[in-house]
Amino acid sequence: MLLPRRKRQQIFLKGILILLGLVAAGGLVIAAFYIPSLRLSSIVIEGLSPAETKILREEIEQILSQKYFYVFPKDNFILFPKEKVEILLKAKPRLREFLMEREFPSTLKIFLKERETWAVWCQKDAKKSCLFLDAEGFAFGAAPAFSGTAVLKIIDERNEEFIGKNIMSSAQFQKLAALVERLPRRAKEEVSAIEIKISGNTFRLHLKSGWYITTDEETDVDRALENLALALNSEIKESRAKLEYVDLRFPDKVFYRYK
Repeated sequence: MLLPRRKRQQIFLKGILILLGLVAAGGLVIAAFYIPSLRLSSIVIEGLSPAETKILREEIEQILSQKYFYVFPKDNFILFPKEKVEILLKAKPRLREFLMEREFPSTLKIFLKERETWAVWCQKDAKKSCLFLDAEGFAFGAAPAFSGTAVLKIIDERNEEFIGKNIMSSAQFQKLAALVERLPRRAKEEVSAIEIKISGNTFRLHLKSGWYITTDEETDVDRALENLALALNSEIKESRAKLEYVDLRFPDKVFYRYK
């Protein structure tokens, strides 16, 4: 049974009014996200050089210029895409840590801490291919091929890429770092370079005085330093300047050779 014409018109009109009301309400909701005072218009970055700050700000602004579903602005204070910015920051090996804060109503603050250089790592067969390393053995950025002994160098025979990761296990790197730091006190010697052999588990620590120490992944640092100190203060004492190398890979013996 058909409804009277007048009744149908009333229902149609009511539907139109409801639809218009929904559209208007939706428009008001969308408009609320575009209120200028609630959009992230100030990005404060601390911890980088001016040039690096400018580059990072532009990258973040590029993310914030986008929209959710082609409608909702990502630079809105409430809709800030935190995970997207975190992905951007985590993709930068040079950054050790970061903290983001939003300050109502329109400020984004980012506090950054960069990795500090502990050594420069280079591939032996491509010495121009060098990376900065931090104190944990993490390779975080391209480095020039340094000469001289002002910066500790790590020369690697392995043909591998390490940017954005550790050049060896943390435990092994800490053993090498301990040798570097303790040799001046225990043996009055300073390390100028570390050579990683092709196997990845044998190492040569080249000293500024001209000879080198051989160790491996099984070397006990405390025992090795004790054995070295005993040898340098006894059988090698008078001929130290003639040394070519000392091998500390054996827990109860010290092997050495003169030039």
